[in-house]
Amino acid sequence: MQKIIFLLIIPIFLSTLILSCSSKDTNESEPVQVDNDSPVITLIGKSIIEVFRNTEFTDPGATAYDDNDGDLTSNIEITGYAVERANGEYIITYSVSDDAGNTASIERTVIVYDDGNPLIGDIANGGVVFWVNPQDNTHGLVAAISCEGPNLLLTVHPWRPNLNGDCKYFGPYSLIGNTEIGGGSKNTDRIIALNTECDGGIKTNYAAYFARNYDGGGYNDWYLPNITEIELIHDNSNTIYWPVNRENCSITRREIWSSNGVLETTIADQQRTHATAGYTYTSDGRFRDYIYDKEVEKYVLPIRAY
Repeated sequence: MQKIIFLLIIPIFLSTLILSCSSKDTNESEPVQVDNDSPVITLIGKSIIEVFRNTEFTDPGATAYDDNDGDLTSNIEITGYAVERANGEYIITYSVSDDAGNTASIERTVIVYDDGNPLIGDIANGGVVFWVNPQDNTHGLVAAISCEGPNLLLTVHPWRPNLNGDCKYFGPYSLIGNTEIGGGSKNTDRIIALNTECDGGIKTNYAAYFARNYDGGGYNDWYLPNITEIELIHDNSNTIYWPVNRENCSITRREIWSSNGVLETTIADQQRTHATAGYTYTSDGRFRDYIYDKEVEKYVLPIRAY
């Protein structure tokens, strides 16, 4: 009887032992591998790049690689890429993350130097640059700035002197003048010469005389702009606005005189549309009307070539 009980206990013990071992093997899992390694970013090109301000800058970029995720170059995020026109140092930052959340970043410094040639919007050569010669960027045109008053446009004068007798229609109204860039200077001299011939140059309260005798910025070669030059000011008004405001001057769009003058009704409309005594420069940035009454006072904005 005892032998039978012993034989029954042995299989039960063995079964329990097997189940215990099997349960232990099932509950034990493989150790989890943790990725704590950051990707590696490598700059393409130099870490410090020097460029002239008038030179277009192209970012060489960077590459990124991770031991687990492989090539991550397409995932790179770039910040601070605004290499502006102003001189100075600009930092470009390249950042990337792998699938495990590890991050890496690297920086590039771009140093912008002034090559000595001003750009549109620069305050230089006695005024604010509103045109640069595309064939020779060492030359261009600047508009006068007066920080003594509230406006960029300096003063008000009639287009022609207030004359009587034979000089009543001084100008003459049929004076179309030069409409090429830089031609306003010749027009200004011609208008002044006509006045000198008419009354000996006694009258000085007119636009061309004021522009020619303006001495802002230490220069004495200012003149009354022609229609084309006024249009260039208009075309670049947004660019020249901010640097002038930084000089505590405020640009106000007003009616400004040009050095072209046409009032005769017998002159063809085609001529009157491209050469007139003045333009209305409106708040919405458009030329609205031609000014035919040369005796009224309008703003005078002297310009000069450099």
